[in-house]
Amino acid sequence: MIRTIAVILAAGLVTLGLTAATAVTQSTPPVEVDDSDVVTAQGLADIQVGDTRAELERDHDMAQGPGDCAPRLPDHPAVSPVFDDDRLVLLWAEPPLHTPEGITVGTPVTTLQEIHPDAERMTAEPGTYRFDGVLAPAGAQAYLFLHDGRAVQKVIVGSTEHARLLFDVGFGTC
Repeated sequence: MIRTIAVILAAGLVTLGLTAATAVTQSTPPVEVDDSDVVTAQGLADIQVGDTRAELERDHDMAQGPGDCAPRLPDHPAVSPVFDDDRLVLLWAEPPLHTPEGITVGTPVTTLQEIHPDAERMTAEPGTYRFDGVLAPAGAQAYLFLHDGRAVQKVIVGSTEHARLLFDVGFGTC
């Protein structure tokens, strides 16, 4: 009887092992990435830093209603454009938008620092309600990631000069 139980258990373990081995060798399909959710330091695929207000109104139905802090882009509800005179200089990007490296609101600061180890660390003035920042240059443009010490809270892309102004004096905020 004990011998029969041992044989049954051994057969069960062998079957379980073969099933597990088969599961490990089976490949999973690659995760599809939606390129329309990628924001670079230059903007989105169809909206670029430097575009004019008139171009965005014409091509994307951009409008600003009463009480809106910033103009809205109906076909891109996760972005808020910031202009200097008539030119787009910054985009605030909310999820599901993310950088090509996958950084988005909620990304841990440790991950951000691993991806951008040489980026400039910016400290908010003590006693303010502002977030600390990480400024990661990308050519003439930059990524500005505002964080609470634990996770990214805001992703802003665009002109390096205007990203610095935003951090230092609140340029483009309501």
